[in-house]
Amino acid sequence: MTIANRPSDEVEEIKNSALAEDFRSHKLDIRHYDNSSTTADPVEIIEATLANDLMTARSAYRDAERGLSIAVEYPVNLINVNPVDAEYQVCTGPVIVSDLETWDGKNVSRVFLAHVAFTASDYVEFILRREVDASDSEKQWLTKPRGLDRNELLDPTNKPPGYPLRKWQATAYSEVWEKESADNIIMRAPNP
Repeated sequence: MTIANRPSDEVEEIKNSALAEDFRSHKLDIRHYDNSSTTADPVEIIEATLANDLMTARSAYRDAERGLSIAVEYPVNLINVNPVDAEYQVCTGPVIVSDLETWDGKNVSRVFLAHVAFTASDYVEFILRREVDASDSEKQWLTKPRGLDRNELLDPTNKPPGYPLRKWQATAYSEVWEKESADNIIMRAPNP
């Protein structure tokens, strides 16, 4: 699936392929825990955080335009807590969020990398990553190889197809998708 580089309102080339076509090998590691529970209660979320429990979150929302219910499940790798006032903030990422503009009735063909943040069970924000233009003075050090240049040609007279490769672009998490009436839950399991 193509990972977007541009803002959500821009169209970009989509090139999808099977994992086996793009990578020599890959492995998906899925783990199941029998002693897990779910919660949306702030006190229980804070207790789970302070107990160093393993936590994932699921944020679900509705896309009324397409009549779809979307659920994004992801590990919680950062959570801020205030036990005194029973406040928390999940702030984690990157996660994968579907670009529903590419929905063909069966699949999506583009996704966004995003960070996700929420402080309550009924609202979530996805902060999308996109390419940003660096100033000319910054581009000089951004694109300069440090150490060996993996794109340097051993034989400059024999250039491979598609050479020169596209230079690395700076990215920023800046476009915010606010999802009101979301349903956020925390799934927790004791840390072994």
